[in-house]
Amino acid sequence: MTTATVNLSIPKPPFRAACNGCGLCCRAQICELGEQYFPGAQAPCPALRLQDGKFQCGLALTPSALLGLRFNGDEILAPLFAKAIGSGQGCGMEDET
Repeated sequence: MTTATVNLSIPKPPFRAACNGCGLCCRAQICELGEQYFPGAQAPCPALRLQDGKFQCGLALTPSALLGLRFNGDEILAPLFAKAIGSGQGCGMEDET
């Protein structure tokens, strides 16, 4: 991923509004799940992926490849990771005041 192909200008939605894939949350800090699987990593999160013009969590997309597993457990693991990060619950990054 190169910055030339990444649209970093997607505005952050309001807190709890539907996620629009801006990726600001994962570019600013690493969540607890990211800290667990990438200890010592600095933001942006190593799991952050750009797919179809939107940022998404790689642990909720293709965890097997990202974690270097010897088997493909994406069908089972991806939904679990998605639930753990609150996917579908709206923007989790509080608005700046």
